[in-house]
Amino acid sequence: MGTDFHITTWALAIILMIVAIVLLKKGNNKGFKITHMIVRVLYILIILSGGLLISKEGTLTGEIYGKMILGIIVIGLIEMILVRLGKGKGITAMTVIFIIAFLAVLALGFRLPLGINFLA
Repeated sequence: MGTDFHITTWALAIILMIVAIVLLKKGNNKGFKITHMIVRVLYILIILSGGLLISKEGTLTGEIYGKMILGIIVIGLIEMILVRLGKGKGITAMTVIFIIAFLAVLALGFRLPLGINFLA
């Protein structure tokens, strides 16, 4: 497992989050719940693959700690958005925070040594 697996897991989580939202909007509650459970499994894979990447790095810098914290916040926001949608509550503020946090973690991830450094 490496960088490719980590990127694949979080990309799948984002795609399935969008699929779950679309399913719920179309009234497919069963499909929403199944997709939401798959996204929850992906959370575990994201955290495990991220942990393996960190263990390969060796030295932990402030940027790595920042990415870890932001990554966990992004996972929490995905979960909160899906749960609130399932309960029929509003998600506007959480969606804005999610987009900002996701872009920040994406920028940090690509900037770090094990990422794809096209921002340099």
